[in-house]
Amino acid sequence: MKKNLLPAIIVLAAIIAYLLLISHARELSKRSACQSNLHQFDLALQANLGAKSTNYSARLSDVPDEDIAPMLFRCPSDPNGHIAATVKESDVTTSYIYVGGLPTNCPGDIPLIICPPKNHRNKGGNILFANHECKWIPSPEIDRLIERTYAYAKSNNLRIVTRETAAKQ
Repeated sequence: MKKNLLPAIIVLAAIIAYLLLISHARELSKRSACQSNLHQFDLALQANLGAKSTNYSARLSDVPDEDIAPMLFRCPSDPNGHIAATVKESDVTTSYIYVGGLPTNCPGDIPLIICPPKNHRNKGGNILFANHECKWIPSPEIDRLIERTYAYAKSNNLRIVTRETAAKQ
């Protein structure tokens, strides 16, 4: 009887391993799509700022609706995100933390847009930096970066846009 159970246990273990592998692949795909969203924001802002600017002095809300798709404001990994009808309405639905109106002299390592860890199973998040670099930052490093970003925004009187702050206004 015990010999008959061994093949079943092996098959069951293989199925579980396969399901875990598929789950991990899906999360990596969503992480990549999220990073693509941030890259699209970067391109839209660069197009509206002009080729001369190296940092962001504009706000996403200044970008014309036809230049950026409101669906980009929803991270594919955000189960609570919604797609806004227009860019102007995206503040209340965005999956991202956005720092509006960064000064042209801000350090390049200051984030413009952060996809918080809560959207990615608290494993980390994607960041679009003021120097146009977009990359994945693992937890807990991203938590320190978010704290630093809030401190920078507060000391420079910059507005931080999140779904939570926009809903309060």
